[in-house]
Amino acid sequence: MLRKIHQALLLTITKNKNMDAIKLKPAAAKKILNTKKAFICFNTQNNIINEYILTDDLIRHKNKFTFFKVISCIKKEFLTIKK
Repeated sequence: MLRKIHQALLLTITKNKNMDAIKLKPAAAKKILNTKKAFICFNTQNNIINEYILTDDLIRHKNKFTFFKVISCIKKEFLTIKK
């Protein structure tokens, strides 16, 4: 059951007022759900996260990554996924 939920997890980001769905691998989803960090900073390629870091310090990583999202928002999205 948990594996199916992890495969269904989609992280949404806003770019130019359009909602794009970004796919997240199950291993990354598990790390995000278990982390105590506040932010995820990431780069995408073809709507798939190819590089990311979990951090509490956005300023340190602002030039390395294109996007960021608050992890508490992602956890809320995860909990609202319908079976």
